[in-house]
This record gives sequence, C-alpha cells and structure tokens, in this order.
Amino acid sequence: MGGYGSGRPWGRSKAEDMLRLDILRLYKKGCLDSGYWTWRWQWSSGQESIINIIASEGQIRLSFRARSGGDEWESVEQDVSLDWTPCHFGGTRPWFHCPRCGRRVGVLYGGKRFYCRTCHRLAYRCQSETTSDRILRQAHKIRGRLEGEIGALSIPAKPKWMRWKTYDRILSQSEELYERSIILAMGQFRIKM
Repeated sequence: MGGYGSGRPWGRSKAEDMLRLDILRLYKKGCLDSGYWTWRWQWSSGQESIINIIASEGQIRLSFRARSGGDEWESVEQDVSLDWTPCHFGGTRPWFHCPRCGRRVGVLYGGKRFYCRTCHRLAYRCQSETTSDRILRQAHKIRGRLEGEIGALSIPAKPKWMRWKTYDRILSQSEELYERSIILAMGQFRIKM
C-alpha cells in the first residue's frame, strides 16, 4: 500500500500536453491500409509535429525525429503491432499493442517514443483539479451549450433554436455551479462573506 508512484497525480505529466496517436482517427483516414502516410499535429504555439507511418499487414512503423530536454534531435523508428477485434454488429475494430507493456490500447502518447498512458505515467489534467475547479469546469460545460461567451459574469443570449424553458434551466444550473465554486474558493482562502 502506498508504493512508488501512488497517490494524487499532481506532479505527473499531463496527457493533454503530449502528442496523441489515436488508432480510430488513423483508421478513419485510411492510414492503416498498406502504404506510406504522413500524420501532422498543430500545436497552439503554431509549431507543427510530423510523423511518417509505414503500414503493413498487422503492424505499423512510426518514423519521426525526437529529442528530450535540450538534447540533439535524433531519428527514431518504432514498430507497433496492431490487433483487430470483432464488433457486436459486424466489422472489426483496430487496436495498438503498446510497444513497452504489450497492452491493447486505443491511444499512444508520444515523447521520445510512443507508449500507452500507463507506461508514460501520464495523468489527465482534471485529475489534479480542486473541488472548486471541477465545479467551475462543469459550469463552463453547461454554459457552453448556450451560444456566446463562457464565464460567470456574462449572460449569453438564448440561441434561436432553444426553448425558453431549456434556456432558463441551463442558465440557472450554471449560475448555481458558479456560486458554489466561488464559495468553495473563498473557503479555501479563508475569506468570510
């Protein structure tokens, strides 16, 4: 109990900050068919990451350039085996086998190598949220159903297609969640009303 790596994931790298190779997206774009493919990611900073995929029967070869920290760039080639499972209503679904642990996964995350989330020891950003942050995220999600700016201070207009009863319900739910998050945050900083 309480071994190495257990506990809350505050200090761990986040999955949202890594390159994400999703097998279903590759499958829908035809990148698992035999041949040579290029996959691109666009970062928020405007930079682009590129990986070359050579697909053959039962496996793909990933070819890319990587570095860790400030080291020199190096060319990396990595083989990833594929698995196909039958679906309930016909057809098959593809899976990756993690090159490190061999688990069947739908997503590989890239660093210097592409491995599953467990092997990279990644956490999701929401796992390290406080209670008030989680409530605030729920409020933003509910308010996002309305068109307009998301935030506690703005009241978006009712979308043209939405019923007034639904609009009022969504608005009151989000306002209640905003209030709860503010009260929790004030309690966290020991601020009295």
